[in-house]
Amino acid sequence: EKVWIRIWAYLDQDNDGRIDSEEIKALDRSGRGELNHGDIMCAVKSVAQMETFEGEYTLTDLVMKVAGQRGDGILTLKEMNRRRRMRRRQLRMARTRECNFPCELLPDADVQDQQQNL
Repeated sequence: EKVWIRIWAYLDQDNDGRIDSEEIKALDRSGRGELNHGDIMCAVKSVAQMETFEGEYTLTDLVMKVAGQRGDGILTLKEMNRRRRMRRRQLRMARTRECNFPCELLPDADVQDQQQNL
């Protein structure tokens, strides 16, 4: 999940909490406004600075699932933004103690804290 947080922070250039059609172009090599395994693999290497093996999609599958992808191998803007809204709601609930898990377990708790300090 922390890998996706780094990729999200890279994509969300204006820090408005959502990815738009212009921002996704930073990683979308096909120009279709969506990310595929190859795009995520490049992001894992360049943005998250992690090594992956060509043709090995275990890590990219996990990143895409965390990001909101629904199993078709393509991550759309709608899926990314929907998943982010859900995560932000979970974080708000955790901070107001309306749920039963510590906010440290939310993958973007540290990112939210950093953005509030800016």
